[in-house]
Amino acid sequence: MQKATLVTIISDQTIQSVQFIKENNGIHNFIFVTTEKMESKGCSDWIIKACGLNEDSITRLKVNEFDLDDIQSKLLTVTDNKNEYLVNITGGTKIMSFGVKDFFEKLGNSKIFYLTGINSTSICLFPTNQKDSFKLNYKISLSEYLNSYGINILNAEKINNLVKESNKTAILYENFTNDKMKFVSVVRDYYQEDKKRKEKGFGIDEISDLDTDLKSIGFIPKTAGKLDKKELEYITGKWLEEYVYNLVKENLGLSDEFIGIGLLLQKDSVANTNNDFDVMFIWNNELYIIECKTSHYVSSKSNLTDYIYKLDALRKDFGIFPKAYIMTLSNLPVRKNELDQIQSRLKFHNIHLLTHQESLIKNQENLQNWLQIFKK
Repeated sequence: MQKATLVTIISDQTIQSVQFIKENNGIHNFIFVTTEKMESKGCSDWIIKACGLNEDSITRLKVNEFDLDDIQSKLLTVTDNKNEYLVNITGGTKIMSFGVKDFFEKLGNSKIFYLTGINSTSICLFPTNQKDSFKLNYKISLSEYLNSYGINILNAEKINNLVKESNKTAILYENFTNDKMKFVSVVRDYYQEDKKRKEKGFGIDEISDLDTDLKSIGFIPKTAGKLDKKELEYITGKWLEEYVYNLVKENLGLSDEFIGIGLLLQKDSVANTNNDFDVMFIWNNELYIIECKTSHYVSSKSNLTDYIYKLDALRKDFGIFPKAYIMTLSNLPVRKNELDQIQSRLKFHNIHLLTHQESLIKNQENLQNWLQIFKK
């Protein structure tokens, strides 16, 4: 395997290239069949970073993605029939995929693969006497997945650091779903309507019966008689992120490298694009994104469609396969026209709604039932 060379076609969908390289980690020579456009975007650099490759081991072969003769004539300059080639034709234009496949079939000493992007499945296209399809063994970590799309975790040292233990977030969930935290909306309105209170917090005695309400859910402030900014954010919604994170992590048996909470992400070389994501995790080398909302109502009006639009727009930076979810503790609207609108938006944007209710519409699932799907 020391003389083998791994060939991959560079495209926007970089995760398949990373998976294939990681699967064949005994190889130290690489040919990236790329284009000026892909190089200017940084796609090759993202793959190199995600895989921890040495630049000296890589030949970047820039081709015209729509010119079959150009692709094959340039491949002639960097290959010979003495070495073995493992070829990944998943990326690129159809002309690139066809040209690379045809070239290495004629060259011989080659194995050609296509990664489906579903359940880590790879199909061997050449030689035909090989097993047609098989599952990749390497498990992509969350940071590797994000790096492969040129996305950096700005708060990497802080992710997976929780405010409360799993059992305490479970208690908050039970209290909230049993209508024992109605006081939260009063707290939210009170601190958000005043800039000073929003930044500095406020005294618990400023809201009638708040001390009793906090004690009833087992919440003890760090400073007696006062709630600071982080505690206010936690009570009014951040706790749900921790509840979902704990539930997913424990049910799926995920270690820290495959799941994160409260991630602040930034795209390479793109200024002012920092975005927060509540919960992300990797399962079978696929990315799952969950946005958490204790309530989707503002002034008695559901904002779910706005949340759907926003999540769909943000998801596009993570390739074509990530699965997106919105977790909410509010009941769905009862009016049929509102339900129909939410259902059509969820379906159109391929986003699922996770709730504590049983399913009322398509693309809505009970959180606990949804987690059982992963165990099948």
